[in-house]
Amino acid sequence: MKSPEQIRAMTDPLARLKASAAYVKSAEAKVEQHRAARDMAVIVARIDQGEKPVVIYRDTLDISRNLFNRIIDRAPAVRPDIPHALTKAKVAHAKVVRVEAQIETVREIRDQTALDLMNGYADDGERVPPISNAEVARITGLSTARVAQLRNPA
Repeated sequence: MKSPEQIRAMTDPLARLKASAAYVKSAEAKVEQHRAARDMAVIVARIDQGEKPVVIYRDTLDISRNLFNRIIDRAPAVRPDIPHALTKAKVAHAKVVRVEAQIETVREIRDQTALDLMNGYADDGERVPPISNAEVARITGLSTARVAQLRNPA
Protein backbone atom coordinates (compact mmCIF):
# COMPACT_ATOMS: atom_id res chain seq x y z
CA MET A 1 0.00 0.00 0.00
CA LYS A 2 1.23 3.46 -0.80
CA SER A 3 2.06 5.95 1.94
CA PRO A 4 0.12 9.23 2.27
CA GLU A 5 3.10 11.05 0.73
CA GLN A 6 3.18 8.68 -2.25
CA ILE A 7 -0.56 9.10 -2.76
CA ARG A 8 -0.26 12.90 -2.64
CA ALA A 9 2.55 12.75 -5.24
CA MET A 10 0.52 10.74 -7.76
CA THR A 11 0.07 12.75 -10.95
CA ASP A 12 -3.02 10.95 -12.30
CA PRO A 13 -5.97 12.30 -10.29
CA LEU A 14 -8.16 9.28 -10.99
CA ALA A 15 -5.41 6.90 -9.80
CA ARG A 16 -4.88 9.15 -6.75
CA LEU A 17 -8.60 8.99 -5.97
CA LYS A 18 -8.60 5.19 -6.18
CA ALA A 19 -5.41 4.83 -4.12
CA SER A 20 -6.61 7.22 -1.43
CA ALA A 21 -9.97 5.44 -1.16
CA ALA A 22 -8.23 2.07 -0.81
CA TYR A 23 -5.84 3.48 1.79
CA VAL A 24 -8.65 4.92 3.92
CA LYS A 25 -10.62 1.67 3.84
CA SER A 26 -7.59 -0.41 4.84
CA ALA A 27 -6.41 2.02 7.51
CA GLU A 28 -9.86 2.23 9.07
CA ALA A 29 -9.84 -1.55 9.54
CA LYS A 30 -6.36 -1.34 11.06
CA VAL A 31 -7.31 1.44 13.47
CA GLU A 32 -10.29 -0.60 14.64
CA GLN A 33 -7.95 -3.47 15.56
CA HIS A 34 -5.68 -1.11 17.50
CA ARG A 35 -8.69 0.48 19.21
CA ALA A 36 -10.04 -2.93 20.26
CA ALA A 37 -6.63 -3.89 21.68
CA ARG A 38 -6.42 -0.58 23.55
CA ASP A 39 -9.92 -0.90 24.94
CA MET A 40 -9.40 -4.44 26.19
CA ALA A 41 -6.10 -3.47 27.81
CA VAL A 42 -7.81 -0.51 29.50
CA ILE A 43 -10.57 -2.75 30.79
CA VAL A 44 -8.11 -5.29 32.16
CA ALA A 45 -5.92 -2.59 33.71
CA ARG A 46 -8.89 -1.03 35.49
CA ILE A 47 -11.05 -3.99 36.45
CA ASP A 48 -8.60 -6.85 36.82
CA GLN A 49 -5.42 -5.02 37.81
CA GLY A 50 -7.02 -2.25 39.85
CA GLU A 51 -5.43 0.77 38.18
CA LYS A 52 -7.03 4.05 39.19
CA PRO A 53 -9.19 5.62 36.46
CA VAL A 54 -7.33 8.93 36.49
CA VAL A 55 -4.01 7.15 36.01
CA ILE A 56 -5.40 5.45 32.92
CA TYR A 57 -7.35 8.20 31.18
CA ARG A 58 -5.32 11.27 32.13
CA ASP A 59 -1.81 10.25 33.07
CA THR A 60 -1.26 7.37 30.65
CA LEU A 61 -3.54 7.77 27.63
CA ASP A 62 -4.61 11.43 27.73
CA ILE A 63 -8.16 10.56 26.70
CA SER A 64 -11.38 12.03 28.00
CA ARG A 65 -13.01 10.61 31.08
CA ASN A 66 -16.13 10.13 28.97
CA LEU A 67 -14.27 7.87 26.51
CA PHE A 68 -12.72 5.97 29.41
CA ASN A 69 -16.17 5.42 30.95
CA ARG A 70 -17.60 4.21 27.62
CA ILE A 71 -14.73 1.72 27.30
CA ILE A 72 -15.32 0.41 30.83
CA ASP A 73 -19.08 0.21 30.25
CA ARG A 74 -18.42 -2.23 27.38
CA ALA A 75 -16.34 -4.57 29.55
CA PRO A 76 -17.10 -8.21 28.81
CA ALA A 77 -17.68 -10.64 31.66
CA VAL A 78 -14.82 -12.85 30.47
CA ARG A 79 -11.57 -11.04 29.77
CA PRO A 80 -8.16 -12.23 28.64
CA ASP A 81 -5.19 -12.09 30.97
CA ILE A 82 -3.04 -9.19 29.77
CA PRO A 83 0.21 -8.77 31.68
CA HIS A 84 1.29 -5.11 31.88
CA ALA A 85 -2.08 -4.05 30.50
CA LEU A 86 -1.49 -0.34 31.11
CA THR A 87 1.69 -0.37 29.03
CA LYS A 88 -0.05 -2.31 26.27
CA ALA A 89 -2.95 0.15 26.33
CA LYS A 90 -0.48 3.02 25.92
CA VAL A 91 1.23 1.37 22.94
CA ALA A 92 -2.09 0.53 21.26
CA HIS A 93 -3.39 4.06 21.87
CA ALA A 94 -0.29 5.56 20.24
CA LYS A 95 -1.01 3.40 17.18
CA VAL A 96 -4.63 4.57 17.14
CA VAL A 97 -3.56 8.21 17.21
CA ARG A 98 -0.91 7.72 14.51
CA VAL A 99 -3.17 5.82 12.11
CA GLU A 100 -6.09 8.22 12.65
CA ALA A 101 -3.82 11.14 11.71
CA GLN A 102 -2.77 9.32 8.53
CA ILE A 103 -6.40 8.58 7.70
CA GLU A 104 -7.31 12.25 8.10
CA THR A 105 -4.46 13.29 5.80
CA VAL A 106 -5.47 10.81 3.10
CA ARG A 107 -9.18 11.72 3.45
CA GLU A 108 -8.28 15.32 2.69
CA ILE A 109 -6.36 14.20 -0.40
CA ARG A 110 -9.25 11.97 -1.47
CA ASP A 111 -11.90 14.62 -0.94
CA GLN A 112 -9.98 17.38 -2.72
CA THR A 113 -9.17 15.09 -5.65
CA ALA A 114 -12.80 14.02 -5.89
CA LEU A 115 -13.97 17.62 -5.83
CA ASP A 116 -11.48 18.62 -8.52
CA LEU A 117 -12.58 15.74 -10.73
CA MET A 118 -16.29 16.48 -10.24
CA ASN A 119 -15.65 20.13 -11.12
CA GLY A 120 -13.64 19.12 -14.19
CA TYR A 121 -10.16 20.29 -13.24
CA ALA A 122 -6.80 18.54 -13.24
CA ASP A 123 -4.02 19.39 -10.76
CA ASP A 124 -2.51 21.98 -13.07
CA GLY A 125 -5.82 23.82 -13.43
CA GLU A 126 -6.51 22.48 -16.92
CA ARG A 127 -10.09 21.62 -17.76
CA VAL A 128 -10.89 17.92 -18.01
CA PRO A 129 -14.23 16.22 -18.53
CA PRO A 130 -15.93 16.21 -15.13
CA ILE A 131 -16.95 12.91 -13.60
CA SER A 132 -20.29 12.40 -11.89
CA ASN A 133 -21.06 12.12 -8.20
CA ALA A 134 -22.15 8.54 -8.84
CA GLU A 135 -18.79 7.70 -10.41
CA VAL A 136 -16.93 9.19 -7.45
CA ALA A 137 -19.17 7.20 -5.10
CA ARG A 138 -18.44 4.00 -7.04
CA ILE A 139 -14.67 4.59 -6.98
CA THR A 140 -14.41 5.64 -3.34
CA GLY A 141 -17.09 3.52 -1.72
CA LEU A 142 -18.69 6.66 -0.26
CA SER A 143 -22.43 7.13 -0.44
CA THR A 144 -23.75 9.45 -3.10
CA ALA A 145 -25.08 11.69 -0.33
CA ARG A 146 -21.58 12.00 1.18
CA VAL A 147 -20.12 12.76 -2.25
CA ALA A 148 -22.73 15.50 -2.71
CA GLN A 149 -21.59 16.97 0.64
CA LEU A 150 -18.06 17.26 -0.76
CA ARG A 151 -19.41 19.53 -3.45
CA ASN A 152 -21.56 21.59 -1.07
CA PRO A 153 -20.01 21.48 2.44
CA ALA A 154 -22.70 23.37 4.31
